[in-house]
This record gives sequence, C-alpha cells and structure tokens, in this order.
Amino acid sequence: MNPVPTLDEIAADPRSARCLPREVIAGLLLKVAAVESALATALLDPDYRVAAVPALIDGDRLLVVEEAAAKLGMTEDYLYRRKDLPFRVKAGPGQVRFSALQVQRLPCDCDPIIEVDVADRRYRFSKDGARTVC
Repeated sequence: MNPVPTLDEIAADPRSARCLPREVIAGLLLKVAAVESALATALLDPDYRVAAVPALIDGDRLLVVEEAAAKLGMTEDYLYRRKDLPFRVKAGPGQVRFSALQVQRLPCDCDPIIEVDVADRRYRFSKDGARTVC
C-alpha cells in the first residue's frame, strides 16, 4: 500500500489525488472541510486579531500565571490585575504571560505588596506583614 500524500503534497501535485482510494479521499476531504471552516471563522470574526507578542530574549520563556504566582509569592488575581508589572506580557485577548528572565532578575529582597480593598479602604500588606492604609 502506498503512503497517503499530505495535503501540501496534493496541492503541489494535484495528479497524485487520482491514485488514491475513495476512502482516503473522503478522509482528506473531511480534514479540508475542518480547516476551511476554522479559517473562514477566523477571517469573518470581527474580534479576531493576531497577538503581537514581544520577541523573547534568548533563554527566556513565558510563564503561565500559576508559575509566576508561585515564583513571586503573589496571588494569581494580583498578577492578572496589575497591568503595570514590567515582566507582564499580553499574549492575546484575555491571555497574559510573564517573562521568566525578568521575574528571575527581580531583587531577592523585594517584598511583593498585596492590596486588599475592604469597604472604602485599601490596605497594603507586604510579605513581612507590614500593613499600610491607603
């Protein structure tokens, strides 16, 4: 039995489809229909946009919020809400990642501050337990 050509191979040489069994052709057509549907949806979706993710420095990788929170000793919610963090990377609509190199380069003695809103007052807690009222 001959190997089934890929869709790229068939596009490059359409004559190769003539030798395929009907079952293989049907299977390939199902794949084509799925790809066509996904591409058409992406094209017609007004909210579709390609995320412009900044180029990473060699050796860097993007951390998901759970990894970054564990490394920094901060809550996931805090990392999501703080849009001004220097190591935060917007990867797409609703997608946030964190630069592993920049997280690693933070000073070891920095105490992350956790802000909590209670009633109309905002409290800040550092890792050492210090509390201030804003």
